Amino acid sequence: MKKKRIFTRSTAFVLAIIMCACAFIFAPSDIKSVSASTIAEDKKAIQQKEDELARITKQRKEAQNALANLQSDQASMLQKKAAMDTQISTLTKEVAMLQSLIEDYEKQIVNTEAQIKTTQAQTDKTYEQFRMRVRSSYEEGLVSYAELVLSADSFSDFLSRMDIVGSLLDYDKNVVKKLTEQRKELEQSKAELQDLKRSTEQKNLEAKEQEASLVKAKADLESYIADIRSNMAMQTRLIKEAQAAEAEINAKLEQMLRDLAAKESASYVGGQFNWPVPVSYKRISSKFGWRVLNGVNDKHGGIDIPCPTGEKVMASNSGTVVVAEYHYSYGNYVLINHGGGYSTLYAHNSELLVSVGDVVSQGQVIAHAGNTGNSYGSHCHFEVRVNGERMDPMNYVTPPNGWYYS
Repeated sequence: MKKKRIFTRSTAFVLAIIMCACAFIFAPSDIKSVSASTIAEDKKAIQQKEDELARITKQRKEAQNALANLQSDQASMLQKKAAMDTQISTLTKEVAMLQSLIEDYEKQIVNTEAQIKTTQAQTDKTYEQFRMRVRSSYEEGLVSYAELVLSADSFSDFLSRMDIVGSLLDYDKNVVKKLTEQRKELEQSKAELQDLKRSTEQKNLEAKEQEASLVKAKADLESYIADIRSNMAMQTRLIKEAQAAEAEINAKLEQMLRDLAAKESASYVGGQFNWPVPVSYKRISSKFGWRVLNGVNDKHGGIDIPCPTGEKVMASNSGTVVVAEYHYSYGNYVLINHGGGYSTLYAHNSELLVSVGDVVSQGQVIAHAGNTGNSYGSHCHFEVRVNGERMDPMNYVTPPNGWYYS
């Protein structure tokens, strides 16, 4: 007797459906994994910047509080100028950080929208595949799992059909689970997208507010400088304050540099010292040595080269940064050790680009010129020191052609 076939045409068709559908549903999605990874990186970068913004905002508020406490006419003029400098510096950083965050938020919005589009397409495709299986089963007459099992011709056929039913049940269960997960992911991504848009709008408002505060802070500083210039008594008082502050920091730096020269074995790096700003700035507004300011004798420890705020300040020679900080007198300043007892100092900068321990090369941009500390017009104050003692920079530096003093 001819052996009866166990699998019917309908059974084979069901198996084909299961194999094709499962191959689609459980295939890896490169698009989704890349998008999720990108968004995770965006979130991490944004959180780091949010933390940095919080630190800068705290510094700005502290400077504003300090300034508010120094409004008395009897308050230290250098301390008041320092508080104004810090307020402007922190506001500038705060605005820059807010603008950077806005760019990151906008980037993450684009990536999140792309992820939503990808997930939606995958969900639609999974659902359509499921609908196709149900429709095909109906068209083939496989109305129910019970009918598929009860129509078996033999016990062996019954067992085979039970396996098929189990596969179909597993498939349906996995499809429903996958559709549920994708729907949850879509809802979460859409919620995150709305949060991102709200955060971007908030950061835009904050940026506009701080930009307005920065404009006002700069105007207040200009007004304060104008008041000093127009008031002889204020000028005299400021000069005496500045002399005391400069004497204190100079003694500290001289001792530090003498100690460093005594301990180090490195010889001078060699060569001439370069002009510390672009050579297009040829004018020296204040020479090295004694000068009379508002009737008060004052010794100037370097040369002043007027240049706009933000202009490049460059290392006059290669060496190692030994100081990079703010001081009432020097403002934001950098001190570089060139070996053999030689060092150079660059003061009144709006921004420092190097830190203590950095090894710099000749001509490297180390700061941006400014008007911080005991400075009332943007310029680069430049010093050359030998074993800590300030020397006339013009005996060491190569000035630009056509330089002049006025």
